[in-house]
Amino acid sequence: MIWIVPTELKFWNGCECETIETTSGCTNVFAENYDPEADCDDGSCIISNYYFIPNTVSISDLNPLNSQFQIQGNNIELIEWSIFDRWGNLVFQGNELYDTWDGSFNGQQVPQGVYVYIGVLFFFNGEEVEFKGSITLLD
Repeated sequence: MIWIVPTELKFWNGCECETIETTSGCTNVFAENYDPEADCDDGSCIISNYYFIPNTVSISDLNPLNSQFQIQGNNIELIEWSIFDRWGNLVFQGNELYDTWDGSFNGQQVPQGVYVYIGVLFFFNGEEVEFKGSITLLD
């Protein structure tokens, strides 16, 4: 299938047919090559893979905004990740994009401290990124 991007639009204004020149380009505001002047998307958008992993979670009721540990990003198709305590015991395992850890294990709050995580991100374009690091859990 061939898709032709129009360079002009014709419409009836009630009295006569008017022609408006159009500009094609990338209309996705999250793309690297976003063109705010573009009227029609020409399929040229370049959206890079990125992800964000926080390094601190506060499980206190006083700060509900940082009470969950979640890995976020764009173009992520699948994520596999695990969190371990300082003795290497598994305390959490996530396999879904929206999985979050609330600082508990088997329904019990774990002690505050430093925990390590390891995982793999699978992006829609086929790229795989292994990641690892630490998270500080605060009361």
